[in-house]
Amino acid sequence: MRGVNRVFSRYVLIVNDERREAFTAIFGRSRVPIESEVPEQARLPRFGSTAVYKIDLKMLTQQQRQLLEAHLSRVWDMPIEMVEAETAAHGVPIMAEGTTLVEIDSEPDFA
Repeated sequence: MRGVNRVFSRYVLIVNDERREAFTAIFGRSRVPIESEVPEQARLPRFGSTAVYKIDLKMLTQQQRQLLEAHLSRVWDMPIEMVEAETAAHGVPIMAEGTTLVEIDSEPDFA
């Protein structure tokens, strides 16, 4: 039976120009996989309390994860080892502001 065990992949499209450029350099596109379509509140340095999605690190290639961690190391001026440890322990938030939620159906219906 079609549709019973459908799988949807969740992404955010980065619509903010500056952030889109950075994420396109890392992922090769402005679409970033996220764990949940429901944003959560997080306190981010320089931004305070803000709505965030968490990047779905399981969906990244090893190269994408390394590029992401190197980018975060540069942006936040943190040693790469610290970024790797924080990423492994807490994941990677992405601000919900400046994004558009997209769900992709793994089993599209065609007429």
